[in-house]
Amino acid sequence: MTRRRTGAISAALSLLALGSPLMTGCSAQTTIAEGGSNQAAESDSAYRRAIKDEIAELTKSIGINPQDSDAYNNRGNAKFRSGDYQGAISDYTKAIEIYPEDAFLYRFRGNAKELVGDLKGACADWRKASSLDDKDGAGWVIKEECQ
Repeated sequence: MTRRRTGAISAALSLLALGSPLMTGCSAQTTIAEGGSNQAAESDSAYRRAIKDEIAELTKSIGINPQDSDAYNNRGNAKFRSGDYQGAISDYTKAIEIYPEDAFLYRFRGNAKELVGDLKGACADWRKASSLDDKDGAGWVIKEECQ
């Protein structure tokens, strides 16, 4: 089975909080607070629409090929960015069923589980990710969060 890898930048961006600025000190929200343009609100609305469209396209892709773990992973990432952590967990779980050797899927699902208050489940996923050689992400989280 040939496996496409989601880029590190894409994976990192998927973990940003919805609407958070990519760089500190460059927030357009300051402009709104000072009575300036509505650029940040428009940008946030466009961002939300783009995520909704991405989820819809990935859902179509899954309908065509329900064994595409990348589509489930990418839809899980989009749901995570939208704040739908339970939906993300569901998609990551399906991707893991299809491709259980992918350490990143366990890490991402663990991150979502942490945000819904399932620290025990998150730690189990991070440990599994670490056992699959995800030393960059899961290794440090286990040390700090799951002791």
